[in-house]
Amino acid sequence: MPTTILSSIENFATCSPAGAGYTWRWETSPSSTHCRFTQRTEKQLKKKLDHKRLAFVGDSMTRNLYHSICRQMGIVNAGRYDTGGPKHIDIARVADKTNLDFIWAPLAVNQLDIMKELNENAMKRDMKKYDLVVMGGGAWDRLHRYQTPEDIRAHTDTLNAMKMQITAIEQFDVPIVWFTPTTINTPALTHTREEGTYE
Repeated sequence: MPTTILSSIENFATCSPAGAGYTWRWETSPSSTHCRFTQRTEKQLKKKLDHKRLAFVGDSMTRNLYHSICRQMGIVNAGRYDTGGPKHIDIARVADKTNLDFIWAPLAVNQLDIMKELNENAMKRDMKKYDLVVMGGGAWDRLHRYQTPEDIRAHTDTLNAMKMQITAIEQFDVPIVWFTPTTINTPALTHTREEGTYE
């Protein structure tokens, strides 16, 4: 297995300053496993992603993935907890000649709006077109928009519309990767969040 849990590190881009955070790191697999997944070096990543534009669209879990990629690209302070700064914002960084953007879109309706915009840019052959889009979400929808049968129907309609947008953008050679968020640890939720969120 190429990844393993890392020991605790300083807080990183969470919504709460309390406690230590955990993140994933690469663990080298023995050659006898024939595992083809290996960690790329900063130099390898920069060479492969030279002059590329990557977008990460989603909630804080997607933002943590964005920060991880930024750190692998040599931006060592990516994701460092900032008590004075806003949390729910778009972020744009450049690693050498690679553009790395995070677009805050915690709800499926937000992600659908972003997909429509990306499709418009791709149709215009706009220079803003991305070479890769990584999307993820679900926790905010479950917490805030999944309480009634009407909510569930509206969410299903939004996901179907998003599927159409994702299919449409494929014709412009813009790959979309759907990032599945981590499992919600139901016993660890506070009472307020437990009412609307569970695995």
